[in-house]
Amino acid sequence: MIGNPYDAAVRVRRGIILGLAGLGLVAASFLGGCGGGDSPTVPPKTGHATSPTSDPTSSDVRRNGDQSPAVGPASGRTASVPEAATATAPRIVSLSPAISRTLVDLGLGDAIVARTPYCDSVPASIPVAGTHLDFDAERIVSVAPTHLFVQAPAQGVDPALSALAAERGIALTAWKLERVQDVAALVRSLPDAIGGAAGERARPAAVARADALDALDRRAAAVPATAPRALLLVTTDPLGAAGAGTFLDDLARAAGWRNAVTHSGYPSLSHEDLVRLDPDLVVVVRDTSERDDATLRAQVLATDALLARYGASFRVVRDPDALLPSSALVDVAKKLAESPR
Repeated sequence: MIGNPYDAAVRVRRGIILGLAGLGLVAASFLGGCGGGDSPTVPPKTGHATSPTSDPTSSDVRRNGDQSPAVGPASGRTASVPEAATATAPRIVSLSPAISRTLVDLGLGDAIVARTPYCDSVPASIPVAGTHLDFDAERIVSVAPTHLFVQAPAQGVDPALSALAAERGIALTAWKLERVQDVAALVRSLPDAIGGAAGERARPAAVARADALDALDRRAAAVPATAPRALLLVTTDPLGAAGAGTFLDDLARAAGWRNAVTHSGYPSLSHEDLVRLDPDLVVVVRDTSERDDATLRAQVLATDALLARYGASFRVVRDPDALLPSSALVDVAKKLAESPR
């Protein structure tokens, strides 16, 4: 497998590192070690708060974090929303690049007061508060947030983060973001999670974008059994694919393809695996342009046999948000659909 997308040692770009939360993937060969079934999973490592240097309350929160209930990863519910959170202009700490991108889409980017180091959709001048696995409690407290938004890992929100939010009266909401339907649920629920006038202003855009995501999900469910089989690669050195049960799998099926990889998650592949899979086309999905198409092609079609087989059916689809489970998936889907068949 490519590895736990939140792991510091993962060998994929930062869009995968923080865009695909809590999938808990095992480092194993795709076909050689998986036995033909869905690959086993392990939970990602538990995060911890960065020790504050001047705020004794935050330090106490870390020590007593297990006493505070965490918001479930699939709930999309806000825990203990203080009245002040809806009575004033929202001040949002977003510990997810995908949620940050969605807030920007809904016209709420100005409400973000702290972010992860991977939130490329917001100005670099916004303070960095770490990630949900390694957050800076002192920085979070210093920006006086009303809301704290998290892309929840499989095992749930770090109890220390939940305790910090409860202690400081911050409305904490967590969302599972693995499939297109999860993203639609995030978008639809954000106005209520934010509340107040700001939430109501964002509601029309949220409803429209969520409806578009729902339409994608319906198209994905209706892909015919005769549709071409596409291999979706999210890394090329080493080869890493988007498998079943992922948002990229949903987008591919919405574009009219079946996924050549039936294992779940994001397995790593060898070039021998590519030959055995024998897809109808190979699609490299990129969120940056640091490698040109010729380089990507050479990395994937590394032998004369592969070049002869897939030279005419090799595609590169680029979008800055391609590896984020955010509201921008509507635009990513259009690029996939427009890719030559």
